[in-house]
Amino acid sequence: AVGFGAALLEGGDAADVVVNAGLIAGGANLLNLFDLRPGRAIKVAALTSGLIAAGSALTEDAGLEAPGRTAGLQAVAVPAGAALALLPEDLGERAMLGDSGANALGAMLGASAAQSLPKKARLGLLAVIVALTVASEKVSFTRVIENTPPLRWLDMLGRRPATLAAPVTARAPGQHAAAGIVATAEPVALTRAERIAFWVRRKRPGRHRRNRAVV
Repeated sequence: AVGFGAALLEGGDAADVVVNAGLIAGGANLLNLFDLRPGRAIKVAALTSGLIAAGSALTEDAGLEAPGRTAGLQAVAVPAGAALALLPEDLGERAMLGDSGANALGAMLGASAAQSLPKKARLGLLAVIVALTVASEKVSFTRVIENTPPLRWLDMLGRRPATLAAPVTARAPGQHAAAGIVATAEPVALTRAERIAFWVRRKRPGRHRRNRAVV
């Protein structure tokens, strides 16, 4: 509904409204599918912004509201700038884009494409969005990225290592607890959500008071 309302504001005939609504709603959903690792969705948004700006610059009828070869650059300036400003915090895992942020950023990029690209380019972009969304039901984007060296390098660029070594204490049957044998487990790859949940549990107020009350 929000995508359709935004498409109506962009104007155009019925076909334009349908295509633009698909770009806005589809862009919001697709970018959220990429928001599984720190900085990934913002990097995808930055690359998409560049493609929109380049596509607009290479066409004559660049847009309705801001005609000209710089229409795409003007349209993506705000969402791309806001996303890049958050990138260091997202990569450092001090903040996260989240579902709401990814949806909003994707919708803004869809609106930028609707405003600055000609109909043929918008149709092509909409087809790509639909194809990737359908493929996500069967294919893991994360697995594809990790199995493709250039994509993996770009995905890891600026991120801190994602593996943590978890110590494990092993005790032989009947052995006293003080004489436990300390072993180190294999590095465990934790997801971003698991690391955040662990941090929240550590920072929860009153945790130490509860621990001292336990006998």
